[in-house]
Amino acid sequence: MTIPLNCSSGCNPPCEVAWYKDGQLESRGNPVIKITRDRRMSGVYQCEASGVEGKVKSAQVHLTIQYPPGDVTITPGDDTFYTKVRGKPLHDITCEADCLPECSYRWYREGYPYRHTKGNSLFTTRSYNYRSSSIFRCHASNVIEPFTKYSRRITVKVKDGPDNVTIIPSLPAIENRSFTLTCSASCYHGCRSYSWYHDGRLMIQRTKVLEFHRLSKEDSGRYQCQVTDYFGTKSGYYTMTAQYDPKYVRIQYRSSLKHLIEGQDRLTITCDADCRPRCTYLFYQNEKLLDKMYINELVHRNMSGRYTCAARNSLMNAYRNSSNSQNIKIKYKPVITSPKNQTTITAPDLLDLTFSVDGSPSSNVTIFHETKTLTFLPHVTGQFSFNVSIESCLDQGEYRVEAVNDVGFGSFNFMPNIKCSPIVVRHSNVAHKEFRVGDLLHLTVIFMANPTAEVLWSFVPWNQNTSLKVQAQQIQTHKESTKLVLILSDTHKFGKYILELKNELGKINKEFNIQGP
Repeated sequence: MTIPLNCSSGCNPPCEVAWYKDGQLESRGNPVIKITRDRRMSGVYQCEASGVEGKVKSAQVHLTIQYPPGDVTITPGDDTFYTKVRGKPLHDITCEADCLPECSYRWYREGYPYRHTKGNSLFTTRSYNYRSSSIFRCHASNVIEPFTKYSRRITVKVKDGPDNVTIIPSLPAIENRSFTLTCSASCYHGCRSYSWYHDGRLMIQRTKVLEFHRLSKEDSGRYQCQVTDYFGTKSGYYTMTAQYDPKYVRIQYRSSLKHLIEGQDRLTITCDADCRPRCTYLFYQNEKLLDKMYINELVHRNMSGRYTCAARNSLMNAYRNSSNSQNIKIKYKPVITSPKNQTTITAPDLLDLTFSVDGSPSSNVTIFHETKTLTFLPHVTGQFSFNVSIESCLDQGEYRVEAVNDVGFGSFNFMPNIKCSPIVVRHSNVAHKEFRVGDLLHLTVIFMANPTAEVLWSFVPWNQNTSLKVQAQQIQTHKESTKLVLILSDTHKFGKYILELKNELGKINKEFNIQGP
């Protein structure tokens, strides 16, 4: 259908007609023009009549062509929009369409038949109250063609803060050097603020980059970067461990049974240091490097001494010595040794008893001759000498050194070869004894001598001065004893019986006076 416009004029001869649209010549000659119903034909129309008397223009006619919605567009042009939980996007979403008369707009959520909201703005009157994403489209209509035009679909998603919040370190983290932690985040409308926490404590820094001009071991810990944007706040985490050279190097020990007795207890020696990365250790005993990285052994006496240690990690070229030392004394029962295995001594003289006591703790030493205690020596360790006066054969026999400490007992026996002149040890006592004819005389003498003594018995009758030899069958002699046995058959048997003992070192006589009543 068209819209006719008629230009009438009274002219003689007839006038020439011209048509103008929006001030621009449209056509000439035809007093009637037909306007197509096209939105482009809307405008201000006027006709002009020209004759011999001049030109005259008609009044203006305002013509508006109404039309249904064209393309329905959504602004901005992204396919996905983000909003807060129970909130609105930073920038609203609007719907527009070219239509005359002006369109009305309705928004629909996909999957739901009823209208979500109306108006050309999606969030002007209504917030987004859904936790999941939704798809919307806009419907535009006017009286020309209602309910026919829809926009493209858009997706609205919920955001609760920045995405991909991470902390990026500037490795390596070494004490006394500079170090940074950079907080990285994807913020849809830009990141608004940064907050830093160290082990849960808020720090004063509010920048994207956390700087350490001189890192210390105390800076180690768990760091949290909290980033805020239009939609909310999210955090990233990083555990930073500062590397540092060894500190507080100390040596310690412990034992299983707490007494450090050789062959029974077990000793563990450790070196500890505060260091990162992990340290390696060296052990020293009496300033001598041990070929051991760890000590855990059944104790033995060679483990006694002063122990120290040293520590090093990859941040150091040299080892750092321990600030302390441990003096360890292994306990063990005494062992006595002596260089004098065989000694010959001629009385009278001094017998040198030289011995060495190896025991821990020190020992109490007792020196014996047979069962007799010669001396007591407290707290003996190492070499010791003791002189024994050898006077006669009575000093022959076993000499014994005994040592006792908290752990046990040790002894050393020594049998010197003592050369001595004869000595009578015991004999029959006939003093003040009266004998009668017919009595049995029994004289016994115990003696000592080295070398062995020669034994000689003789007899001097009581009424003579001449010494007579005693018959051999009346004598019984052994190495260190002799016996004289006879019957006093008459008075001629009474008198003085003499025993002579002699060796190369000397001689001795013993007289027995046998008297009658």
